[in-house]
Amino acid sequence: MFEKKDSYKLGVILKPHGISGEVVLKFDNDIKEKHFELESILIDIDGGLVPFLFETIQQQTNETIIAKFILINTVEEARELNAKTFYVTNDIAEKLGLTIDELYKDITGFKVVDKKRGEIGIVNDIIDYTNHSVLQAYQGKKEILIPFDPALVKEIDPSQKIVSVDLPDGLLEVND
Repeated sequence: MFEKKDSYKLGVILKPHGISGEVVLKFDNDIKEKHFELESILIDIDGGLVPFLFETIQQQTNETIIAKFILINTVEEARELNAKTFYVTNDIAEKLGLTIDELYKDITGFKVVDKKRGEIGIVNDIIDYTNHSVLQAYQGKKEILIPFDPALVKEIDPSQKIVSVDLPDGLLEVND
């Protein structure tokens, strides 16, 4: 079973295209050449992510492609996918070359909760530096900077809008 918390939202299905079950996929970001290496996507159907295998895909614009899925053969079947959100797993998103900022751009406003200290702030931004990224959060007017590293950022839960962290002693004090 695929879960949204382990997946990255790529975009939304706009509408059917043609008469053989093709659909127009609109990506949240510009399409990259590696997108055409995808064999499948995960489509949100009634809250669950269901894999759909591509039969063919072709670029339409910088943000849209026309896709034909295996087992979707009519306009009526394609219409059932209208306005559905589509995803890939986070590991595939990384293989597509999406940056940390692109992967987690939707976490602005999430609560940052430390394992030991509880809630420590609200995410404002992901700052992308050359060698690393930093999660910028605010506690009131106080800025908190946390290295965006798997050793510190343990989980991102989109359903509860929480970024779980496990910060070493002294890291918050560096922000003072």
